[in-house]
Amino acid sequence: MRSFALTPTNPGVTRPVIPSLITGLLTVAVGLVCCVLLSSNLLAALIGVLVGAVVAVVLNRMMSGPVIPGVALGALILVPFAIPTLMSVENATVAITLAIVAMSQYFITGLAGQMSLGQGALAAIGAYAFGVAFNNGMPWFFAIIIGGVASMIIGMIVGLVALRLQELYLAMVSLALVVALPPLLKLDGISTFTGGANGLILDAPFILGSDFFGSSTMQYVVVILFLVLIGLALSSIAGSRHGLALRALEFSEVSARASGVPLFGYRISSFVLAAAVAGIGGGLYAMVLGITAPDSFNLEFSLHFLMMIVLGGMRRLSGAILGGVLVWWLEINLDGFSIPLGSSSFDLLPGAVFGLAVVIVVLFFSEGIAGGLARLWSRLHRSISKPAPKVEA
Repeated sequence: MRSFALTPTNPGVTRPVIPSLITGLLTVAVGLVCCVLLSSNLLAALIGVLVGAVVAVVLNRMMSGPVIPGVALGALILVPFAIPTLMSVENATVAITLAIVAMSQYFITGLAGQMSLGQGALAAIGAYAFGVAFNNGMPWFFAIIIGGVASMIIGMIVGLVALRLQELYLAMVSLALVVALPPLLKLDGISTFTGGANGLILDAPFILGSDFFGSSTMQYVVVILFLVLIGLALSSIAGSRHGLALRALEFSEVSARASGVPLFGYRISSFVLAAAVAGIGGGLYAMVLGITAPDSFNLEFSLHFLMMIVLGGMRRLSGAILGGVLVWWLEINLDGFSIPLGSSSFDLLPGAVFGLAVVIVVLFFSEGIAGGLARLWSRLHRSISKPAPKVEA
């Protein structure tokens, strides 16, 4: 029987992310300022990337740690400004909020190995908690935190009920939450707070810098900051003793118990943390859309997050982000698309494309798109860095 030594995977000082953060922030900041000052957003984005690259070269000599990923991340963040036909800033903002919820699905399913179908419902709770708090005069930032806390409390209740039993019960209880939540939000007794079947209408919050950059741009910046902070936190936990214990639970409960891992404690803490992340993502989702409608938080909405991590890569945090953006991009571009067939047409539903994409990824990319890209990059890096064979005289 294999045993697990629960030693953190990143003891001491790991590869610092500060250089990447500095180059990424500078790339985005310069790019956004240039977007305001210049008439060409594409030129502005290129200037931002160029400045980030110069700073990366300087920091690479001064500090240890990766710098190129920061420039690449900054360039990706500037894509909606440089190429709005690919994805507008507004759609990119919505995609990032969904990616945050997908990160919670990665943490509970991909890392902890627990099948939860209720991340969409937890996001809905966060969205409604945000909406109620914001409409009653609470500043938007604190309303977002309230949404995370509300989802965390519900997640703790669900976890206490389901996680003491077998793993299948978590999927069943979370599924029941998804199915029961929309009708509950329409009840007359709480419609004063939830808005009933019509939901809540939210005003656009004032964010510092909106007068200069615009409201849509600052909302995009805010959700990007939340994505980075939550991503750093989850990545740190995944590489810690807690993350290793979750992997041990997924591999073998018997081995983990023999190593002294408190099964229930790690399970409930991971589920509660994932619920809080889903609630924050749901609050940001409501803030960006300006409305919360109960029927939009249905079973299909929840299953989308499971699809996101399957497509992007269930074992990678970057896979959840990539899957979230990809699924939203496909949904907005395939909605209403049809294939003409003689005198009639065949509506190409997004669900059919999603299903086909999942089958292709499962068959040919077992680690998801992010895993496949990482493997391709590793092969290219090895082929480039491979020393040339010595030629004997």
